[in-house]
Amino acid sequence: MSEMRFPDTSEREKRARLLEMLDAGKVMVYVDPRRPGVDLPAQFKGQVAVPLNLSHRFALETFDIGPLAVRASLSFGGERHLCVLPYRAIFGFYGHADEERVVFTDDLPSEVIIAEPAAPSEAASGAGTARTEQAPEPSTPPAAGRPGLRLVE
Repeated sequence: MSEMRFPDTSEREKRARLLEMLDAGKVMVYVDPRRPGVDLPAQFKGQVAVPLNLSHRFALETFDIGPLAVRASLSFGGERHLCVLPYRAIFGFYGHADEERVVFTDDLPSEVIIAEPAAPSEAASGAGTARTEQAPEPSTPPAAGRPGLRLVE
């Protein structure tokens, strides 16, 4: 039997932010699948960061934004999997509706850095530095003036 506990400040903040962003539309949640309590399909176990889209409009069989974790029956290659995403394993959100990007630096995997948005004159050359204030969507190139996520190898 697992120990019953109340959510800490960080978990409450992530839950509140996720609910707020879901009210606006689809949200990409960035999860470190190596963290305790995460349940994702086996192919994601060794990855550093897994982006997952969540939305009230998906009409998922299970979609629970609980006090300690998100539980959602998501589809991967046509196969359903009941995913468990503890807030302690979530390190970022990307709101598709308004392009809002949020990172929780205390939970950011050390292998992930956030590229500084390039200045207008640097945008063409792709120059940039690292920062840890905002998390973007790593699966698409960032818009001009937006930071981008990269894995550090």
